[in-house]
Amino acid sequence: MADDDDLAALLAGDNDLVSRDLRSADLTGKILLARDFSGAHLEKANFNSADLTRSVLHRAHVSQTQFIGARLVEVAANQTPFVGANFSKSDCSRADFSSSHFSRANFSGAILRGTSFRNAFLNEGCNFDNCTIDENTMFDGARVFRPLAKGPAFRNYRVERGVLVRVETSRLDAPAADTRNDDNASGKS
Repeated sequence: MADDDDLAALLAGDNDLVSRDLRSADLTGKILLARDFSGAHLEKANFNSADLTRSVLHRAHVSQTQFIGARLVEVAANQTPFVGANFSKSDCSRADFSSSHFSRANFSGAILRGTSFRNAFLNEGCNFDNCTIDENTMFDGARVFRPLAKGPAFRNYRVERGVLVRVETSRLDAPAADTRNDDNASGKS
């Protein structure tokens, strides 16, 4: 259970939440912009539909944490273990998950435009089905559970010795809604 003083500080608008105990806190729909949760205990917390834009989660303890439909735009979460975290239908645009560890993390239907998973560990049970990526979504150097690498989110990568390496392409095969005018594709010089 969350520490009463730590939860009160969060709800009062405190931005410095470093190493605070917010286990099992229900923060559904809360506006939590630019908060520093570095090293905080967020196990089993509920951030569904919350707005964590520009917040920091470096080395936070994130296990069984819910982020369904949350806004995690420009979140910085380096070297963070995400075990059983649910990011389905969340907006993680331009988030930085570099060098983080993901096990049984669910990103189904998430927006991952410009998101970095550089040097992350994408372990068994991760789900990237129906997520939205673009040419700026980075999985470079991520260690991956090989069956996961066969999914469409990784179509521009190959696996070398368990690590994702970007395949050079002239452009991504983006959905029609993301198609941009490309002079090279139309044969113009």
